[in-house]
Amino acid sequence: MNIVIASYFDTGRYLSVVPNEDEMLLNLFTKHHHQVTLKVWDDPSVDWTSYDIIIIKSTWDYFIGKIEKFYQWLTFIKEKNIPCLNHPDLIKWNADKHYLLDIQSAGLNIVPSIIIEKNNLFYADDAFQKFKADELIVKPTISGGAMNTLRLNKNNAKDHEAQINDWLKEQAYLIQPLKKEVIKQGEWSFLFFNGQFSHHLLKVAKEGEFRIQHFFGGKIISPDFDRNIINIAQEYVNKFATNSLYARVDGVITENGFELMELELIEPYMFFFTNEQSLENYYNAFEQLTKNIQ
Repeated sequence: MNIVIASYFDTGRYLSVVPNEDEMLLNLFTKHHHQVTLKVWDDPSVDWTSYDIIIIKSTWDYFIGKIEKFYQWLTFIKEKNIPCLNHPDLIKWNADKHYLLDIQSAGLNIVPSIIIEKNNLFYADDAFQKFKADELIVKPTISGGAMNTLRLNKNNAKDHEAQINDWLKEQAYLIQPLKKEVIKQGEWSFLFFNGQFSHHLLKVAKEGEFRIQHFFGGKIISPDFDRNIINIAQEYVNKFATNSLYARVDGVITENGFELMELELIEPYMFFFTNEQSLENYYNAFEQLTKNIQ
C-alpha cells in the first residue's frame, strides 16, 4: 500500500526530548513492507490523489492562522474520495473545542465549560461566579500546544480582560475552572486504536506550571490506576470516535469522577515510547481499518 503521513513544517515550536513519532511511523510501515512517505499537509506541490491512503499525524500548525486552509484541505480529501484516517468530517468537528459541548449534551462528563463567542465580551467576575472557582483557564476554541492559554485568578483577571476581549475579535474562547487535581495529580491520557484500548500515561506539570505538556517541562509517567477508568474513557470513544485509527482521551479524576479535558482525534502525540506494544497495536488497528483498500 502507498501511504502518505501528513505532518507540518517544523519550525522548532515544540522542541522537546520525546521521540519523533513521524519517524517511528515511517519505520513501522516500512517494516511491514508498505511504501510510505511524509508530506507537509499544506504543501501545494503534493498530489494527494496519488496515494492509497492519508494518515493525518502531526499537522501541528493548522490553528496558527491556517484553519480555513485546513478545512479546505479536508474538504478536498473528502471530495476526491481519498481514504483518510481519521475521517475528514471527524477531524473538522474535532478542530474546534465547541465539540466539548456536543459531548456534554450526550451525557458524558467534561470539565465544566462555557464558550464566549467571537465578538462577544469576557467578564471575569461572571465566570468566577458561574463556576464558583478561584482560578480559571482561558483558551481559544481553535488552538493547540497551549497557544494563548491563560491562568487567571481573582487578583490578576481584570488585568487580562482587555487582552482576552481583543483576542475575542478573532475567534471564540473556552472558559473553564482550573482543576486543582491537574496541578496536584496530573492529566491522564488513554490511547485507543480502532476503538481498542492500547496504553495510558499521566502528564504531570513541573513545579509552578499549570501546563502539563512535555515542551513546557511536564513529566510523563505510566503509574498504576483504577482500571474502571478505561471503561469510562471507552464511552467517549464509542460515542464519538468509531472507526478511528487513533483517539486520545485526556482528562482529570476529581471528586465528580473522570472529567474530560480533550478528546484528541486530529493529531495527538501518541506517546508510543511509554508502551512497547503500542506501535504494533497501532499497526493492527490500521490493518483492520484498511483491509478493503487495495
